[in-house]
This record gives sequence, C-alpha cells and structure tokens, in this order.
Amino acid sequence: MLVSSESTPYRVEVTPIVRSDYEELKKIWVSSKPGLAHSNSPACLVDELVDRKINLFKVFDEGTLVAYFPFETTSFFGINIITPAYGELTLDFIDICCDEEIEEDIVKVLIDWIKSLKNSVVYLFMLDENSTLVKRAVEDSLLKVEARGKYFRLNLPTTKEELVSAFSKSSKKSFSRQLKKFEGQMKFEVVRGDVLGDELENAIDDLVRLHKIVFPNDSAMLPHLEALKPWIRKAFADEAAFLVRAREISSGEIVATELMMETKKTIGLMQGGRKLDEQYVGVGSWLLNQTVLWAIESQKSSFEFLFGDQEYKRRLANMSREAVSITYFSSNKAKYLFKIKHRLGKSLKFLR
Repeated sequence: MLVSSESTPYRVEVTPIVRSDYEELKKIWVSSKPGLAHSNSPACLVDELVDRKINLFKVFDEGTLVAYFPFETTSFFGINIITPAYGELTLDFIDICCDEEIEEDIVKVLIDWIKSLKNSVVYLFMLDENSTLVKRAVEDSLLKVEARGKYFRLNLPTTKEELVSAFSKSSKKSFSRQLKKFEGQMKFEVVRGDVLGDELENAIDDLVRLHKIVFPNDSAMLPHLEALKPWIRKAFADEAAFLVRAREISSGEIVATELMMETKKTIGLMQGGRKLDEQYVGVGSWLLNQTVLWAIESQKSSFEFLFGDQEYKRRLANMSREAVSITYFSSNKAKYLFKIKHRLGKSLKFLR
C-alpha cells in the first residue's frame, strides 16, 4: 500500500511482529516517547505470547521504517480496532511511534488507512485532545468524540524543598503528615530490572495479591493476568517498568506496591494494591509520596498519574490535560453489528 503526502510517498505494511523487528522498533520507540502515553516497550511486543497475537502497522519512507503501531487480537489497553466479522483487535500504543518532525504526515497515513477498512469499528482510547491525531480525526468529521477525561501530571523540581514550597498550606501539612505516619515502621523499596528472578517473581505475586484486595471485582489488570505476568517480565527486561513497595519492618511483609512505567525523564503509575487493615490506613499515600521523592532524587523531570480524577492526583499534580476517546464506524453495518455485540456483552456479564 503506497500512501502519498505533501512531502513524500510512504509505503504501509501490515505484518505479524517477529523477533528481528526488535532493534528497529526500539530506535523509534526511544526517540518518540518523551512521555509515557501508556506505551508498552518493544520487548513486550516482539516476544511471542500465546494469547496475544500482535501485528504491526508499519510506515516506510524509501525503505526505512519511520513509524509503527501494534494491534493485537485480545483486548487490553489502548486503541481498539474491532472488525465484527473477525473479532476484536487492540492497539497498545496511544501515541503513534514516529519521529515528531513527520508526525502530521504519519497521522494522515494512519487516518487514510483507518478509513480504508471495511465494516470495521475503530476506537481510539483517551488521546491528548491537542494531539495532531485528534485534531486531524475530528476535522475529518467521520471520527466522533465519544468521551472526555483528564490526565494529571506533576512536573518535578530538583529538590524536595522546591516540591513542598510549591504546595498549598494544607497540602504541605498533609504531605508532611503522611511521610511521618509510617516513619520507622515501613521501608521503601524499588525493584528494578536487574533483580534476581525469584525476587521479581515474588514482587509480581505481591502486586497481584495486594491488587486483588483493593479491586476484587473491578480491575483492569486481573482479567488479563495470564498475559500480564509475562508482559511485566519483558517490560523489566527492557527497563520500561519497575515496582515500588512498602515493606513492614517488624514482619518483613510487603503491604503496598505499585507497578510503574519509566522512560529516561518520566515515571508514571500503572497498577497497584495495598492491605486495607486499619493499621495500614494511609500506607498508599506514604508509598506514593516516597516514590515522588525517589523520582526527584533520580533526576526525573515528571511524574504521570495517567487517566482518572482522583483526589490525590489533584492534590499532588501541577498540570492536567484533557483527553478524548474517538470512535469511527466505517459503515452502517459496522455500527449495527457493534451495538449488538456491545449489548450482548453486557447481558452476558450480567448473567455471570
């Protein structure tokens, strides 16, 4: 498929991902990710997973791969491409992986390809409202904004003192109180990619155990547990993820943990869990505050809270942006089949 833009013709190729793609994908991924954008690392994509058959939409400029995005046959996070006759496909990257200088051209290539799909539904999950992709999609008028929400972000200073001085009077007191509450009771730990295998496995098990306590019936993580565990291992291998945790000093037990995504400049919350016993009330805030301080010491420039309008995000964050979800139906048949499938899915969930 050859797609022309004002500056240069691009060739588009849709192909299953293979191990030999890794190095080329990593170059684009590293250069195109100033923030997290919910992205999976290339290591998570190129390894074969039984229940995650991943294809790549690749864009070539005179034989050189300049942009790509993955989509898969099982639902996870990101952009969903649903073809009613063939099942559901999910795109893990919210932002297109490409050089910023050619982003607008690549966005046009992607939209033209989406519009070429037959009897399909395309769902783009929580994109930055000011991004080139959203602007071009809305201008096209075939893509409809379905939902809006907020992403929160904390631009980090260089010292703890600068961080605290920027808080309101009440936030300063709250921050100090939360840090002191478990002083001498909890140890803050960071589990990175160079840990021993057993330690990493135990850390993942702790994450799952504590997550189940907080979200026994409403979890974005647990339904994908079979695929998520190997995904976390691969993200650790690529240094795209790490875990922070609170260990009770007296018992040695892990009582709170968070899975974090990481780039050279940014870290962000992904999934977590904690014990809910009365003596641990506030341990989640303690762990979060310790992680923010660790990020400052590690010379990170920002801390992303991702999507959600929780109170603790509004208290800590100093920036927010509007995010939107967009749906595109390539035909009336696609819209009709999608609505039937959606209603049937709700009915089956209710019956379970």
